[in-house]
This record gives sequence, C-alpha cells and structure tokens, in this order.
Amino acid sequence: MLGRYLIGGVPISDSDESFQMALNHAHGKRDRPLCLCRDAPIPMYIARIDGRFFVKRMPNSGATHDPMCASYEPPPELSGLGNVLGNAITDDCEEGGTTLRVGFSLTRRPGRGAIAQAGSISDSVESDANKLTLRSTLHYLWDQAGFNRWSPRMEGKRSWHVIRRHLLGAAEGKTMKGQGLGDLLYVPEAWAKEHADEIKARRDQTLSRIVPTTGGARSLMLCIGECKTVQQSVFGYKLIIKHAPDFSIFFSKEVHERIEKRFAMEFGLKETIADSHMMFIATFGLNVSRGADLDEISFVMCTKDWIPFETPDEASLVESLVSQRRHFVKGLRYNVAAGEPLATAVLLDSVAKETALYIVPASASEQYHHGIEELQANSSLPHWTWNVGEHAQVPALPSLAMSSHRGASSGSPKRHEAVRSSAESVARGASS
Repeated sequence: MLGRYLIGGVPISDSDESFQMALNHAHGKRDRPLCLCRDAPIPMYIARIDGRFFVKRMPNSGATHDPMCASYEPPPELSGLGNVLGNAITDDCEEGGTTLRVGFSLTRRPGRGAIAQAGSISDSVESDANKLTLRSTLHYLWDQAGFNRWSPRMEGKRSWHVIRRHLLGAAEGKTMKGQGLGDLLYVPEAWAKEHADEIKARRDQTLSRIVPTTGGARSLMLCIGECKTVQQSVFGYKLIIKHAPDFSIFFSKEVHERIEKRFAMEFGLKETIADSHMMFIATFGLNVSRGADLDEISFVMCTKDWIPFETPDEASLVESLVSQRRHFVKGLRYNVAAGEPLATAVLLDSVAKETALYIVPASASEQYHHGIEELQANSSLPHWTWNVGEHAQVPALPSLAMSSHRGASSGSPKRHEAVRSSAESVARGASS
C-alpha cells in the first residue's frame, strides 16, 4: 500500500520520484513528516540508513494509525512486544537507529560448549523485560519485515528471495552489543546450483569476520534460515539448511537431545502441517576447519505463507483468515512464556473496528481463562474468542466491513488540502 505524507506542507507519496529528495530536505531541517492515513495527521520521523531515508512511526504510536496503513501496529500489550518495547528495544527518533539488548552471547570463550537453550520457558521475568532471547530477536525482525501482516494481495508473492531481502532490510539501522546487526547476520541466498560457486564465495566473504584466530574468545554470528532436516553426522548431528545445501551447522549428540526435548512441539508441527516452514535462528562460530559449530538455537514455525504460528489451533485460525481473504496482523510472543495468554491476531477489516482474536486451548486451565478475560477487559479493542474445548472447528469470524480498504493512505487531494493548515502546525510543534 502506498504511503501518503505531508512533508514541508506538501502532500507526497512514497512512490513519487521526488520522495527521497523531500525526505533529505526535511531531515536536514529536522522536520517531521505527517502520515495522512487519518483526518488528524500523525507525526512520524525520518531515519537515514545506509545513505537512504525512511519514514518511521514514532514509538508507541502504531495503534493510532488507520488499520489499513502500513504504519499501523496493534496495541503492543496484546502481544509480547509490549513486554520488551522501551526496555530491550529502544528507538532513537533523533538519529533514526534502534538498539537491541540481547540475552545471548556473540563470543565463545575457550572451553565453552553449545548450550542450545534459546527461548527457554525458564527465562526470568526480569530478563524478559530487558533482554531479547534468540526467539524474540527473530520475532522482532519478522515483525519489522512485515511478515506477520497479511492481506489478500500478498498471496503468492512471498518466496525465500523476498523473505531474505526484507529480513536483511529489517536489520538495517539496528545495533546489538555495539555492532550493526546487519554485520552480524547471515541469511542464506536462494540456492541455484548453476551459481553455487558465486554463492559460496559471497558466503565466505560474509563469514570471514568470524574466522577463528589462535587463542582467546571466538566471535559468533547469527544465522536465520529454514531447517530442512536434522541428520546424524560422523561425530554428532548437523542441521541441514534448505537454501544452503553445502553449508550445515554441527552440534553434539547431547545438544541434539536437548533440542529435541525443548522443541518437540515445533518438530511435531513440521511433520503434521503441510507446506509449513520451520524457521531457525542460531548463533554459531567457525572451527579451525571452517565448519560451523552451533552455540544457541531457537525455532519458529510459519505457515506456507510465512506467517508465524505456535500450535495446531493457531495454524487452523491463520488458515481460515487467509482462505477467507481477511486482513490481519498475527501476534508474536517475543519473550512471553508459552503458558501465558496473548491475542493470537488482530483483524483489521471487521465491521466495528480492528478486533482482537483469542484462542482458548481445550486444555486451558482456569488461570488461563482468567488471563484471557483480563486481557480483554483491559483492551480498548472488541474481541472474538475461539474456545477450542467447545468448538473443534474455527467459529464464524467477525463480519467483514463493506470496504476492507477504509482509511486514506492514498487520500484525495481535497482531503489533503483540508488538513494542510493544521498539519503544518502539528509538524512545527513535533519538530521542536
């Protein structure tokens, strides 16, 4: 969807040829662009990343945008994002960057083996609020890349090439432990046998920064990819990456047993949900023979359309939403423990306004029921609940609004003229 903004008192679309020039000029004057998705324009800020300019929403302002605006974000308290935003994730609206505080290591001391406990449900509440786990780091990048958002026009348009490009784009402007996240991240290219040598050369160049030296701590990198399978190797096990058949990540038998136990749900879902994608995020280092050794790992399941899900019930709800051609944002858990209730998704095209969707598992405890009720009571959004113990199939979803394209991200010239005067005063106030 095209974004429409007021920059320097002039309406402009992000598809206009002069858009970058307008952002450059406004960035130099420290003016804030205004999003025109609402009758009352919404201040945003300009970030400069690798020589290009981007319009970004102000912290905690996502829910103020129109649901059909690309800058809309459900209230953070409905997902795990609210638990880490402002603590583990800090946006700098002046410089345009984002700092991520993480709870995993990017170095390996001599004698320290792989631990493979990322995303453990034993994480403390305090560490959850202040540091991202591996799983929550992947959730954050998935969110930033927009892959937890769905509209019918996205059908058939997501491939690994697209996923990789947007994940790398989402890493731009982010720092982690004082380093640029993009410099720490390896995401395999889409595999093509005829280009195998060139792909390997580019991978070797990317991994050259963690080639081990004699003595001292070894540097680690992050890898995000799709797990094709886990196989036994000569001295243990190895993770086969779908888009990097000539590059595996190795680990011991003991680590394999811990992975199987910790991620039994994910491996089971991979077996039972057709065409699903088993994504992983891992920290790894290189040994003296340039083989990749696992340090920590976490897995996240995605549907065939690359939408994350955690349980068979969530997969069924997402499938229903997609098949009924609805617009929605899938909630992500981040660091919140698996037993804690959250909104599964927020529906963007329902009659009244955006609607929070909840699932109550058949095995839910009384405490879980109370948690759902408390979330619903404290939220300003209407809610819909699927109680799996009462209805085996997904119940009827909230009615579709007559126009699922309400909102005016591409608003009319007359509307832009009407808001220009008040918008200019807002822009001046926001930039001071």
